[in-house]
Amino acid sequence: MDGAFDCRIAATALQQHPAYADALRSLGHSVGRVGLHAGRRRIGTMQVIERRFPLIGRIAYGARGPVWTAEADDVTRRGALATLAGQRRPIVIDAEAPSDAKALAAAGFFRLSRGQPLARLDLSMPHELRRACLHQKWRNRLVKAESHKLKLHHGPMSADPDHWVIKGNARHRKTVGYRALPDALLLALAAQAPDRVQLFSAFHEGRPCAGMVFVRHGVTASYYLGWSGEVGRRLSAHNLLLWEASCWLADHGHIWLDLRVCPANSGLARFKLGTGASSCTLGGTWISSPLTRPFRRRPGSSDRGA
Repeated sequence: MDGAFDCRIAATALQQHPAYADALRSLGHSVGRVGLHAGRRRIGTMQVIERRFPLIGRIAYGARGPVWTAEADDVTRRGALATLAGQRRPIVIDAEAPSDAKALAAAGFFRLSRGQPLARLDLSMPHELRRACLHQKWRNRLVKAESHKLKLHHGPMSADPDHWVIKGNARHRKTVGYRALPDALLLALAAQAPDRVQLFSAFHEGRPCAGMVFVRHGVTASYYLGWSGEVGRRLSAHNLLLWEASCWLADHGHIWLDLRVCPANSGLARFKLGTGASSCTLGGTWISSPLTRPFRRRPGSSDRGA
């Protein structure tokens, strides 16, 4: 394990930030960091969760990685990942980018699933320019929400498992049936550094009608969860909250907002991309283990489909 890591090395995903590791450790998980090298020179790093399974043994899992230095090119990435693939311990990687997928395939990893689409909003532009980049329908809903003069509030998220935004989101997840990052992880992040987790909420007639929670990590921030009641949906409160949150985050030094996975051609995708966010595709899920090595790609075969 390579303990040295500078989170400013790139705009990293939340899953690759040291705060994520600290929160997981507080919940009893074993988290380490793998260094990726070209000779003696470190060209990348990846945070991994370590778990032990009966009969299989220890497995390392890295989400939204690796994080590469600017000096890492295609050849050195493949070499570093090939060294990682040659280790006896099984490792699973949810790759951050399609370029990582090609390197993982060339290094001998076996693909388990293709990458999902992701929405990422550039916060580096002036607010006026970002507002001009909003899709017309999204901007119309924002103007509508602004006209209703909802009472807005934002501040550090309470580490209370019974908080209304957490309970509301849990009810929605149960109704719709989608998976999300654990509430316990959010509470652990909020407990270790309250200012890191920000809640933006909207109130109507003294009652909360919508809320959105964001986690700050380095130059990036990530949307974590949200909830909107019937009144919030009718008044387009989430449009207003996301706009206000993006402006506040930009003013506090964040240059990217990770809006996370957005299924193609879905209402969720239209909402996230309506902010002017760009759509990109993650690199898919890959594994290297003694059981999968017989199926590894032969050297010199095509990268197509990786």
